[in-house]
Amino acid sequence: ETNNAHVSHIIIKCDSPKVGRLHRVSCPHCHGRDTICVIRECDSIDQQYSDVRSIKAIKQFPLRLSWAITIHKAQGITVDQVIISTKDFFGSGMGYTALSRVRTLEGLFLIDLHVDKFYCNENVDRILSQMKEMKRKTSIF
Repeated sequence: ETNNAHVSHIIIKCDSPKVGRLHRVSCPHCHGRDTICVIRECDSIDQQYSDVRSIKAIKQFPLRLSWAITIHKAQGITVDQVIISTKDFFGSGMGYTALSRVRTLEGLFLIDLHVDKFYCNENVDRILSQMKEMKRKTSIF
């Protein structure tokens, strides 16, 4: 949208109408539409050099490039930050695969946490138990 020949908002239409529901309630630009908007931020910097005073304006849209991928597609990559929803986990190992993609704990953000979705495959659990038992029974000479 423009205001006096200057862009003031970027209106984004998302794939899912669920995205931005809370935003649309209070935003006059998006109310009644399946959109969200990003408002341009304006800051000014007041600088003094010797006898010269300078005021500069910075205008920008606070946008960051990001993307969403499935856990299966994320295998083998490492990222600095990740937002993980565990709501739709459906198999053993998905939790480990998702959590192990991020470099640091500070870069990990969990939403819709369902701890019951984190579990070990029964066959793996059984084989690990057998291996521990075999190790215990094996004597070292």
